[in-house]
This record gives sequence, structure tokens and C-alpha cells, in this order.
Amino acid sequence: MVILIHTVLKKNTYYAEWLLFFLLTLTVNSFSTAQEKGERVDSSFIKQADADYTLGENLYKANKYDSSIIMFTKALPALKKIRDHDRYVMGLVYLGRNYTAKELYKEAISQLMKAVDYGKKTLPEPHFNLAQAYNSLGIVQRRKGDYDKALEYFEKSLRVRRALFGELHGEVAKVYGNMGIVYWSKADYETALEYLNKSIEVELKTLKENNPQLANSYNNIGLVFWNMGDNAKALEYYFKAIDIHKNNNRENTPDYGDVLNNIGIAYRAMEEYDKALECLNKSLVLRRELFGEIHPAVAANYLNIGTAYTSLSMHRKALEYQKKSLDIRLQVYEKSHPFVVKAYMNTGEAFDALGMYDSAMYCYKQSLVSAFEKAGPYHPEVAETYCGLGKVYDELADNEKAFDCYQKAMEIVVPEYKSASKYSLPDLKNVRSELVLLTALELNAGTFEQSATIQSKQQARIKEYEAALRTYKLLFALVERIENRFVGENSKLVLEGKSSRSYEGAVRIALALFELTGNKAYTEQAFEFSERSKSRVLLSAMIDSRAKQYAGVPDSLLRREYQLKVDLHSFEQLLNEELLKGKKADQEKVTDFRAKYFDVQRKFESHVQRLEKKYPTYHALKYAAAPATISQLQRSLLTRDDVLVEYLLGERTLSIFVISKTGFEVVELPNDTLFETAIHQMREGIAFRSFVQYTRNASDLYDYLLRPIEKYIAGKHLIIVRDGILHLVPFEALLTEHHTLADEHYDKLPYLLRHNSTSYIPSATLLLELFSRKNVEPPKMYLSVAPSFEGTGEGSNGKVVSERAQGFSPLPNAESEVKQIGELFPTASGVHAIVGEEANEQSFKRNDIWNYKYIHFATHVTVNYRQPELSAIVFSGKQDGSEDNFLYAGEVYNLAFNASMIVLSGCESGSGKIVKGEGILGLTRAFLYAGASNLVVSLWQVADKSTPELMLDFYRGFLEGKSKGAALRQAKLNLIKEHETSAPLFWSPFILVGK
Repeated sequence: MVILIHTVLKKNTYYAEWLLFFLLTLTVNSFSTAQEKGERVDSSFIKQADADYTLGENLYKANKYDSSIIMFTKALPALKKIRDHDRYVMGLVYLGRNYTAKELYKEAISQLMKAVDYGKKTLPEPHFNLAQAYNSLGIVQRRKGDYDKALEYFEKSLRVRRALFGELHGEVAKVYGNMGIVYWSKADYETALEYLNKSIEVELKTLKENNPQLANSYNNIGLVFWNMGDNAKALEYYFKAIDIHKNNNRENTPDYGDVLNNIGIAYRAMEEYDKALECLNKSLVLRRELFGEIHPAVAANYLNIGTAYTSLSMHRKALEYQKKSLDIRLQVYEKSHPFVVKAYMNTGEAFDALGMYDSAMYCYKQSLVSAFEKAGPYHPEVAETYCGLGKVYDELADNEKAFDCYQKAMEIVVPEYKSASKYSLPDLKNVRSELVLLTALELNAGTFEQSATIQSKQQARIKEYEAALRTYKLLFALVERIENRFVGENSKLVLEGKSSRSYEGAVRIALALFELTGNKAYTEQAFEFSERSKSRVLLSAMIDSRAKQYAGVPDSLLRREYQLKVDLHSFEQLLNEELLKGKKADQEKVTDFRAKYFDVQRKFESHVQRLEKKYPTYHALKYAAAPATISQLQRSLLTRDDVLVEYLLGERTLSIFVISKTGFEVVELPNDTLFETAIHQMREGIAFRSFVQYTRNASDLYDYLLRPIEKYIAGKHLIIVRDGILHLVPFEALLTEHHTLADEHYDKLPYLLRHNSTSYIPSATLLLELFSRKNVEPPKMYLSVAPSFEGTGEGSNGKVVSERAQGFSPLPNAESEVKQIGELFPTASGVHAIVGEEANEQSFKRNDIWNYKYIHFATHVTVNYRQPELSAIVFSGKQDGSEDNFLYAGEVYNLAFNASMIVLSGCESGSGKIVKGEGILGLTRAFLYAGASNLVVSLWQVADKSTPELMLDFYRGFLEGKSKGAALRQAKLNLIKEHETSAPLFWSPFILVGK
């Protein structure tokens, strides 16, 4: 019969499963009847028991839990009768595991306790099967939500396994991993990482590289980093787990479905919703195939898909999925289970988003009732529920109840904090969940702002606003603490983007306090908050680099770090290029590049941790950055001819900060959402030379962005700090008056350029950092690069031209452009041009680029808006060595420039991905980090005929003594004088970035 069952099972169809279940039931019933009659069991019976046990084991591994239960139920009496104590205990353990998989925890515990009791009486100590029983009991208790009992059983299992195998054994590693997950469930993330890293450490020494046990450990570490807000690092671990599962052909297993689900959650947190839904739906399909509809894993997928739709503001669809999740969880769990708590909470969030406040409140209160029964009052998910409930009270304008909820949430995640009143705040010691505390603080500050607006007395309003400001300051300290813990840039960028709303709120409140009190200190605080919201990630990277120099870190360690960064970029670039091929990507290459990137990233993180520990001065300098103050800018940076204009674009307001050598003003305007349309319309008008479309929108934008501060900027050089979509605006092309001309005379228009020169900088603090650089005067003056892109195939020396550098249109004027500019410099000053076929990437890098004061690229630029690090300067000529003739933004970060100015004369060289708070990610950012003091870049495609003329005039101007801003302005005015080049299409793309 066993052979028949094996044959049927291989077909893996619904009919085969039903037939197997039927035959096994008959067999068990027959055996039970024989036992009742006291029939004698012979040697064939022993063989049958052995076969039944083996089949039960295989059925469990194949996720056929019902059939496995039948086989073990049949085998166990026989094993007991023949006194096979080892397998009898293990058979009970397997029964417990089967019931655990079916979420039948009462039955699971019953079988596992039988295993423990029987094993203690019959098995010698220490015995592995007892360790297995303890471990399985720990898993059941964790799933039930009884974490202390789970740890108790895991400790017992660990003691037995250590006694049997010593410390370095895969079975010991498993228990470390299980204990790590319990601490993760308890929201004790530091302890969780401690145990999970112990597990990994043992596994790497004892298991093969692609062992599935390692995949589970990597997945678990990813979960912890996700809960700590480091989603980019979580994804690195998840993909490591995915690749191991794929290498073991485990793409149809529950473990694979778990990792897919977790990847989807991380992508949602990073606001990559298409990727999130793709992974979550794949996981859902797999889990339904494995478990059917009514299963906790399926419920988890529904919940996470619903949350993704909530983030996309598709609230009705979100509610549909959250209800499915809640229904399943109520069927398979006790009402007090933490997963039921989470389902109620997320359903409440969906109702809240739809304005169905009564239903939302019911769900949140059910969540709290369930949580207090099992998880107790001090679990972060209880705090999350209080935050959700408080938000409902906010929307019902019941501020006092909202405050009460937020205070309770803060008490939960900061156990040592006891609220004295709604005005009290915790300190940041021993925070259980930093992300939940961030949410509570943001909501609390918003409620204070709302409360202030309804106060009738001025002092009461001031008190509420000041409370909001204190709350935001604590929030910002927490953001910086979390951000400083992150090593990867992506996680920092996501956190910065999510924090931007809080910075906007703080600016709004500080300005409201200024209006109420007349105290200008509040306007200075508003500027500080605005600065904290801008380019923090780039700034921290630049400060980190400077800190290593001042802290005396040895050259050998700096070289080690440099090589790790080069390797990181190399593997990241190769991986991203392959992934961009979509379905045509070579999966073996993807796996290989991802594995190499993962390994180097871990080495880089260890290197940074060692530096911070060994060189405390470096650590202190690295984290001591403070935003620029008004007085610093006025004292150290601005001349009498300069005005710094900084914009902060919020959801409700546009704040404009105006700083001159002797003055400081702030203007706050309502956020006119129509101005975004005007920006796009203006750019289209420029690109297609639509005179009416351009002039109408250019004058409207001037009215909105500059008219309110017109009296402060007349005749000055403007240093503009942009925000959000304002990065797309060429301010020089704004029109100071509305068009009244009868004909299309571009040369007669009242451009801002006629009154002001301009330059741009990501933040005032970054500008201060650039000025603080102590650059040595370079010995050489001018290095230029001008590939020809003429022809394809082999170069004159037989080396193949890079295929990827083929297909770009020729640049017939580029070579003459760089040569004419070179002639403006004294011959003996060090002038070198790399042109034509010789202008490849390798020849550029062979030059000592540190020793040039001015570097000029007259070539194509590629902009990658999805993967900004793949934006590149394109070289041509013969391919040489390992270089591919694309100088990527990611590579530029690893170069060192000492240049006073770098000119990127190609199309869209100043474009890139706009990230809230950080600005534009692309080549501009990379060159500023790598040492350039100033950049000239273009915002869109440039005209090949007019560009050389503009560039020649620009160089001539500043070499004659004009400032770079004034020289660029004059070069543009010269083009406007000529009818053929007077339209903004020809001159407005180029902007000056930097000092």
C-alpha cells in the first residue's frame, strides 16, 4: 500500500490527495480494530510501522499536514509497542508540528507535552529528540503570543543541544534564530539582532553557503531591520534569502512565500508601491496554493496588500483586503492573539481613511481589548492602536481625548516615561520602538496646532503652539538618531522624505508664534527647521569624509574604505543594469552580483563600526553637524551684493526665507497648487518655443515666487535654495512683467536675468560646508573632454569601441568648443584636451584630475530617473581596459576633485530624480560630494550651435575678473541680443550650482 500511496502522491492532484486521505483513514481504523482485539504483531508489522513513520515524515515535509497526521497516528501505537522510544517521541513531535502548521495550538501543545513527559522517562539525557520537543513547544508559544513561555522552552532546547553538539553546530544556530524572532516579536530589536547574528555566525561556520537554514536566518534579520526603519538593509537580507531558496529549488515552499511577503512590505515602506503589490500578490498566490484560503499566512498577505492600497489612497480597496484578513484571523486565532490585534488596527485605519469614524473607533477599541488580554499594555502594537484611535479623535475635533491617546502611546514605547500632563514629553532613553514614537510625536504636534487654532485667548494659543514646537524638536532629535544608525543611503533618503512633513509643520508653527509674539527668534528657528529638511544625506556624507581627515584616521584604513566603496559601486552598478533589463535579465548574473554586493556591504559596515569605535574624535565630528544659522551666513558667506533666497514648499504653505548681509525676512504664502501646472507649462513653452504659453506662465510664476520679495532682491546676485518641484524652474527665465508685446520678440522680454545673476545650492548649510573646504590651489588650469561619436566599430588601433557608447549622435562642435576655451588660458598654465577617438573613460581617469582647476565636459549625458546612480557622462573612442566609457554618478562619488569649477556641457546634466528633502539625485550631487566647488549644468536638452558660443563668452567673462554668476549672466544676455538665439530655449538651461 505504501508504494501505491507514493505513486498517488507524486501526481499532486486534488483527487490524489483525497484518495490518499481515504486509504490512510481505512488503514488507521483497521489497525485500531486489530489492537482492540489484541491481535499479535509480527515482524511485518514492525516494517509497516517503519514505513508509516517515514511516509508521515515525508508528508509533513511536503506540507500535507492532514495526511501526515494520519500516518503518525497509525505509526505511534506500533512504535510504542515495540519500545522504539526515540521515534515514538519524535512521532509525537511531528504530530505537534503538524497541528502547529494547521494553527491548532491546543492539540499541538498536547502532543508535544506528551513527547516531553514520555522522553524524560525513557530517553537518556541529553537527547536530541527532547531538544526537538522543547524547540517545537517554543515555536507554538511564540505563535500563540506567549513570548516568555516561548523563551523558556527555547532555553531548554538550547541547553540540550549545547550539551550534545557544543556551540558550533547548526542545531544550536536554529535555537538562537528562534530566540531572536521571539525578541523581535517583543519589539526588543537590539536583543533580536544579537541572537540572530549569533545564529548566522554559527551557520556560516558549520553549513554550506546555500543551506536553506541560512535563508531563514537572513529573512529574520531583514524583519528586524524593517521594524527599525532600515528598509534598504532589510531588502539586502531578504534578497539574500530569496537567492538561496532559488538555488535550492524551493520556490514552492512556505519559506519562499514568507520572504516574498516581507519584500513587499519593505517596498511599501519605501513607497515603491508597484514593486510592493507585485511581490505581495505573488506571495498570496503561492500561499493560497499551499494552505488554502483560511490560513494565517494568507490573512497576512491580505493585510499587507490592504496597507499598500491605503498608502496609494485607494481606501475602499484597502478596506476590502483588511476585512478579508480580519475574517480569516478571527477564524484561526483566539481573539486576544497579536495578529488579531493587528488586523483590527489596520481595518480601523481603512475605515478612518474613508471617514467612517464610528467603524474605525470600534475596530481600534476591539484591537485594544484584544491586545490587553494577551500582549499586555506595553507592546508597540498597542501603542500603534492608541495612535490610530487618537487620530480618529483628532478628526472628530476631540483634542483632549486625542492627547490622552498619544500620551498613552508614548508611555508604552518609553517604559520609564510617566505622563504628568498633555504638555509633558519623554526623553529618548530606552525607546522600545522608535518608529512608533515618531508617529506619536508627529500626531501629538499636529493636535497641539489644531488646539491652538480654536483657542480664544492669545496666551492660550501661544502655549499650544509652543508645546507643538517642543514636540517637533524632540521628533527631529529622534529622526537624527535613527538616521545616524543607518549605513545605507537609501534608508536615510526614505526617512528624510517621511520626515519632511514634520519639518514643514515646525516651520509653520514657528512663524505662527512670530505673528503672535513679534519675537524674531521664532523666524530664525523656522529657518533652522527649513535647513534641517534639506540635503541632510549629502551633507552628512560630506561631513563624514571631512571628519576622517581631521580625526587622523590612517591612510591605510582610508584606502581600505575607498576600495570597499569602489567594489560596492561596481557590484551595485552591475546589478542595477541587469535588473533594468526586466524579464530579459540573466538571473544567474543577478544572483551573483547581489551576493557580491551583500558581502562587500557587510564588510563596509564592519569597517565603519570599527572606525567609530577606535577613533572617537571621528565619531564626534561625524555626528556633530548643525544647520547653518543666519548669523553664520551673514558673517562668513554673504557679500553686500548677495541675497540668499530659500524656499520650503509644504502641503499648505510656501515659506520664503530672504537673507542678505544685513537683513533677514520671511514671507509665508498659501500653497497654490496651480503653480505646479504653471511650471510644467512654462517648460513646455520654452521647449516648443510657444511664445504665449511661455510668457503667460513665466510671469505668473514670478508673481508667485519672487514678487512678494521683490524689494529685497533688486540688483542682487541671488543664491537660490529650491525645494521639490521648484528644482525644475530656471529662475533667470521668469518674467518680471506680464507680456504686452504685439509680436513674438524674445529679445524684448523682461527676464529676471536682466536684473539679477543667479546661482543655486541644495541648502545653505551645504554652501557653508563648501566654503569651509580648504582647497589647495591646483597647479594646472584646464582639462577638457570632447568625444566625437563619429563612426562605430573598431578604433584605429583595433580595439573595439564600447557598444554602449555607440548610437549617440555626433557632436561636431564639441571639439572646437573645448579648444577655443583652452586658448583663453595662458599656454604655460597647464591646458590639456582629450578629444575625438582618444576621449575614452580610461584616458580621462589616467589624468591627474586632482591637479586641474577647471574641468570641462562637452559630451552626451544620460539621466536615469529610476536609478540616479546610473546617470552618466558618456565617453567615446576606443574602449580601454575594464572601463565601459560611462562615468556613472556612482563612480563619481569615489573620485577626488580639487576643481574650482566643473562644467557639464551636455543635455540634462543637472537633471535627475527629485527626492523630497534631498533635492535632485544625479550627477550634480555626485560632483559636489567629490570635491567640485562650482558646477555649470543644464536642466534640459541644449542647442549644439549656441552652446559653444555661450560657453566661450562665459569663460572669457570670469577669466577677465567677473564672478562666475555675473559671467554666466552676461553670456546669456549676449545670446538674447541675437535674434536667432534670443529664445530661452538657447540660454536658460544652463545654471550655476555651488559657491
